[in-house]
Formats: sequence, structure tokens, C-alpha cells
Amino acid sequence: MFAEVVNPKKLLQESKEYYQTLLEDSRDGSNIPLESTGSGELLRESKIAYQILLDNSFDAIIAIDSKGEITTWNHRAESMFGWKEEEVIGKPLTQTIIPPSFREAHTNGLKNFITKKESRVLNQRLELTAIHRKGYEIPIEISICASLFRGKSTFTAIIKDITEYKNAMKDMRKKEEEYKVLHEVAQALQDSKSLEEMLHNAMEAISQSKELHVENKAGVYLVDENKETLRLVSTLGKFPEGFLENQTEVPFYNIPYGRCYNSGEILINNYCQFKPHRLGPFGDLTNYGTYIIPLKSKGKVVGILFLYTPETPPCYEGSTDILLSIGSLMGNAIQHRKYERKIHQQNKKLNKLNALKNKFLGIASHDLRNPLYTIMSYADVLADGSLGKMNDQQRTILQKIAKSGKHMCNLLANLLDVSQIESGQFSLNKSSQNINILAKDQVEKYQLIAKEKNIDLHFESEVSPILTVDQCSMIQVMDNFIGNAIKFSPNDTKICVRTETSDNCCRFLVKDEGPGISEEDQKLAFGEFQTLSNKPTGEEKSTGLGLAISKKLIQLHGGKVGIISREGQGSTFYFDLPMQMGAKPV
Repeated sequence: MFAEVVNPKKLLQESKEYYQTLLEDSRDGSNIPLESTGSGELLRESKIAYQILLDNSFDAIIAIDSKGEITTWNHRAESMFGWKEEEVIGKPLTQTIIPPSFREAHTNGLKNFITKKESRVLNQRLELTAIHRKGYEIPIEISICASLFRGKSTFTAIIKDITEYKNAMKDMRKKEEEYKVLHEVAQALQDSKSLEEMLHNAMEAISQSKELHVENKAGVYLVDENKETLRLVSTLGKFPEGFLENQTEVPFYNIPYGRCYNSGEILINNYCQFKPHRLGPFGDLTNYGTYIIPLKSKGKVVGILFLYTPETPPCYEGSTDILLSIGSLMGNAIQHRKYERKIHQQNKKLNKLNALKNKFLGIASHDLRNPLYTIMSYADVLADGSLGKMNDQQRTILQKIAKSGKHMCNLLANLLDVSQIESGQFSLNKSSQNINILAKDQVEKYQLIAKEKNIDLHFESEVSPILTVDQCSMIQVMDNFIGNAIKFSPNDTKICVRTETSDNCCRFLVKDEGPGISEEDQKLAFGEFQTLSNKPTGEEKSTGLGLAISKKLIQLHGGKVGIISREGQGSTFYFDLPMQMGAKPV
């Protein structure tokens, strides 16, 4: 029968017009029979439309009369509360869906509206609970309106089941709390100075979580390097003295949360819940339950975290992902701190060895100078002929002695510079200097040496500012760059020494036409005692320290050094120095 109704909206409109007619007639005192003028047929059709709307509603629709007895109960109400329509029509609403704790308030409210026309629940949306036929509660959203027909009050309620919404909100709040815990644990791990402080602060953040419901009592065991023992390194809350005396180290064969293979690898569940009687030594701490959480880094167990709950069994029913995430955060942080501690210890040891090296270099270079100068002095005496004439072979030998002695003096001077710079004892005596004048003087000094290889050594300059630098250091670096260019350049080539300014810095550069330097050698060029592929073209000697010292000296001035080179296309060595604000160009 219902399927024949094509347009329920039209029927609903007609029923509204019919009921409106009845209301108007009742105001006039008329009493029109339902059968007259087709009114009976219209009423039947309006009932059909009304029933269609009830049965197809997504919400439960329930109506009661002034006595509180049910007069309307649609299909959605049947599926929501488990009662069939024929089972509840005419029954008091208090015997079906109203929880016992609200029944008295419902009855009193109904009476109050009938007598005083007052109500606190009508015409608004309320979140309440209702009872299913099987006895469990359902969270609902309910809207109630009252109407008057033929002098009698009728109350109609539209009810939504908001169980999914409530569960979603609960899950969202739980996730928010979990993420808050993770954030606070991560913050504690990051901000703490020592490993022990880090673990204590992380446990404190966990114990304050509303979602996890743990006591203010926790502890962390860490795996020792030999994987033989678990050591208690940090606790939160009050522990029995006996526990702290006897359970600070637990052998692997006695671990309460898993097993140990012969290989020494811990086998532990990703997440454990234990009651006290299953925990061995942990059971004496509390009558409550315990979480055992592995602390992992890259899949390896580095320790365990145990947390105590205020109920047994543990009351946390949320996803175990939060506990595993905490374990992963703490495990990675522990491993990171261990690496940091190891690196700190290694650096401390290296610094001690480096200081010892610098001290040795300083002593060696200083103490070797005196006997070396004595040897060179005697060689000079022999060379000037004051002790008699020498033959050509003797003279050649003395020249080799003098040349080797000079090389040794340079090496000792460089060693002394390295030891002083690295030990922080090297001090700069800065003054206002014209870089162009310093560069020009060094070019003139090396002209004779360049001519021996028929090398065209010349100087080019731009307007340069007055810089505040250590004059001796600048001369030493320029000498090294120019001397190396001559040393490694073939005969009959050119070397250009130039100064230029750009981007608030002053550059000194030496460009040669030598064999160039490979990319691999460029990375090594400014290192200490580095021997590159290219060899001096005139059998000159090299200490392997000149460029390293030059780099350190320029860095002490706040500058930088560099190389521009390609194999077969020559090389350019340069250093940049920052120009001071207000420097005057010259």
C-alpha cells in the first residue's frame, strides 16, 4: 500500500492543510464530520504520508502523551533501542529507554510542564544517555518539542545515536594526550644534560600523563656493553631499600620479561603487561600491575622501562603504539647519548695527545736549533777559507751541508709555528698595513730566484684599503705562495702576483703557468705534512707545512685561503681578508 504513494511531500502538505482546517473549525466551535466533503479520505492519506516519513527517518522519533505513555515509535527507534513498536505503544517511557537515575527527574519534569507550563529541556539539543533493551547505555543527542491538540499535550523527541561520534571524540582526546606525552618525552630527552637526568625527566613526563594512568614510580635498566647484565641507572619515586641494594644489576638469565639466547641477544616482547606475582623482584614494589617496555635503537634492545599502574591488571586499554613509540624515542636517545659520551671521551683523549704533540714539537724545534746553528756556523767558517783552501769536492760537500742546514732551519721554524698556533700561544701583533706595499716588496725579493729559472715574475695591483693585520704573518704567507709558485713552475713561464678588492674583502693571489693540481691534491694541499703529486722543477726541498701554516695564519685574521686550478692549466693560490668598516683605500 505504501509503495503506491508517489509524492509523500504533497500528502504531507495536504495533511498540514487538513489539520489546520480542524484547528480553525475548533476555534469557531464547529464540528465537521470526518466523512463530509472527503475529509476522511484526506485524513487517511495524511496518516500514510506521516507514517512514511516516520519509517524512513534516519533518527529515532518517539512521542509520548501527557501521562508519559508512548504514542509514536518509528523503525529507527526499534533498531536503536531493541524494542518493537507493538511492545512499547501505551507503555510509560520510563520503562523503556530512560536510565533509572533519570526516571524521577523525567516524571517530575513532565508534571511541572503540565501544571506550570515550565520546562528546562524543551526546544534545545541535549546530550544524554538512554538504555537499550539489553541493558547497556547509549549516548544520544535528543531534541524535544511540545504541541497541543484538542486540548491535550503531546511531546515528540527526535533522537540521534552519537556512539560513533563519542568514540571518535574519545579517540581524538586519547591521541591528543598520547601525542602530548610523546612531545613532552621528546622534549625531556632533548633538553637534559646527562644520561641519568634525561631518563629521569622522561619518566617524569610519562608519569604525568592523564591517558597512561601510571604511578609516580618507574625505572630504567640499561644493557651493559658485554651484554651480560642489566643495570638499573635511573628510578622515579620511592623504591624499597632492599630493591636498590639487591636488584640494581640483573643477570640476563634472571630477566623477568623475556629470555636470553646463548648469543647474548635479549628476546623481549614489544609490549608486556604483568601482574606482580609474575615479576619476581619487581613484585615487591607495589600491589599493582606493571608495564614492561623495551627500549630499542635500530631494532636492538638497549634497555627496558618499567612503569607501575594504580590498578591490577594495568588499566591502560589504548593502543600499544604509544608505549612502543616511547620505547623507540628513549632507546634512540640513549644510544645517541652513549655515542656522544664515547666521542667526548675520544676527543678528550685526542686533545690530550695533541697537546702533548705540540709540546714535543715546541721542545724539539727549540732544542734542535742551537746544535744546527753551530753546524752551519762551522760550515760557513770552512767555506770562507779562513782555515785553509778546499778542493772542489770539499766545497761541493760544504754547499750541500749549508743547503740541508737551511732546509732544516725552515722545518724547525715551521714546526715551532704549528705548535704555537695549535696550542693557542701564537699571538698576532696587528697594525695598519698597506697590502700592496707588502706584496710588491715580496715580489722584488724573489726576482733573483725567479731569474735563475727564467721566470717572468711581475706584480699587478688595484686600489687597496689599509688593513689591520700582523705584518710578519702576511709576509710569511706571501713568501710561501710566491716561493711555491717559483718552486713548482717550469722554466720560461710567467707568474703573476696581484691584489684586488670585491664584496668587502681584499684578495691576494699568485697565478702560475705550472702543471696544475688535481682535484684530489687540492683537497690535501693545505694539510700538514702533505706531499702532492707535483714535484719541484728545480730539485727544491719542501717541508709540507708551509701551506698548512699559511691557512692557520689567515684564519687567525678571520680570512680564508683557496686554490683555483686545473691539470695542465696552471694554478692560482689566494687568500681573502675582510675589509674593516671605514677602511680607506690607497
